[in-house]
Amino acid sequence: PTLAELYLFSDLGLDTWRSIFKRLLSLHHTFQKFPHNLSVNALQDIYLRKTYDRVETLCMDNYWKQLFAKEEITYNDTRLRNFNNLAEPLAEAVKSLISHAKGCIIHGDFCFSNILYDLNNQIIRLIDPRGSFGEPGIYGDPRYDMAKLRHSISGMYDYIVSDLFEICETENGFEGKIFNDSDHDELTAEFDNLLSEFGYDPKEIALIEGLLFISMLPLHQDKPQRQKMMYVKGIQLLNQTLCA
Repeated sequence: PTLAELYLFSDLGLDTWRSIFKRLLSLHHTFQKFPHNLSVNALQDIYLRKTYDRVETLCMDNYWKQLFAKEEITYNDTRLRNFNNLAEPLAEAVKSLISHAKGCIIHGDFCFSNILYDLNNQIIRLIDPRGSFGEPGIYGDPRYDMAKLRHSISGMYDYIVSDLFEICETENGFEGKIFNDSDHDELTAEFDNLLSEFGYDPKEIALIEGLLFISMLPLHQDKPQRQKMMYVKGIQLLNQTLCA
């Protein structure tokens, strides 16, 4: 089964998930034995230009154009600075990301739906790798893969694309809920602790995760409710990492 199927439909418990997370990060640590110099241009393409290009595409729809034009939105009564109102701190944060990037082999779409996992033997099989990271090849920023993992764990991406959520618009923004299980916060905390143990900065990973949610919005035009939930998840993450 994929880890997405196990996350959605199995009751594995925190200890089992901790073991799975360690296996995944250990596997990815092996990728780092094959370093590669990443160009600044490639990193800017992935983290900034792609995101803004996707937002521009999205805003060809008048609904999204009006929504992105707002200075603030609310989600569950929490006020959040909107995407365009975060441009300056985002540019500084991405500049910092790029300044100490260390490239290596990456999968490129290291999320639960692309990871097959044999629970009995702890065997991992990866499917559907990315073909480029700003430029063609198998190399990229390992933090990007960690953000893909985190958007499955913390961001509950698999719940969203399985329509296990509800969201409605209010006068100033949105109210919503994802129908996750009660262990979600513990799993997120456990994963963030392991990120630190493996030498990553969880705040950097969460920043990239927020950009992932924003950049994927035009890819889900056939599911407007999913887009709205992904949008508020992305804005939440960017506010948590850029405004703290």
